[in-house]
Amino acid sequence: MTTTSSTAAGPRSGRGTGGRGERSGRGGRGGATSGDPIRAGLPDPRAVTGYSVEYSEESGGSRLVVTLDQPCVVREPEWGVVSCLNGEVILLAGAADGAGTPGESNTVLVFDYDGILGDEYNFVLVPYQDAKVQNFRGGFVEPGARWFREYKG
Repeated sequence: MTTTSSTAAGPRSGRGTGGRGERSGRGGRGGATSGDPIRAGLPDPRAVTGYSVEYSEESGGSRLVVTLDQPCVVREPEWGVVSCLNGEVILLAGAADGAGTPGESNTVLVFDYDGILGDEYNFVLVPYQDAKVQNFRGGFVEPGARWFREYKG
């Protein structure tokens, strides 16, 4: 007959072991020893920046103006718009507001599209952990798709 036994975990953080137990480096409370929370299986602690989007049509073209909730470092983002009918994505090159060159604003992004976007393009698509737009704490813009206008078709 085979029996299995389990060994109970020993004291945490060196308590009762003469100070020779594992320590996390965070006040001796035990846990992950890595300074990287993602590697430790924890959520990314960096602040996520929200945003709002306004759509307009100017001079025969479509324009999306994205206003970020926090100042961010902006490096020529390539976000897209998504069709609510078939999921097609059109990538838009963007620039910080001002004269249309990156780096002139850290809270407003302008995406221009030559021509008028069809009524079915209703979502702006932000890539997951887009390193081209990051807040000053190293966090990212809230990823995913967000409505910017109603479908009228």
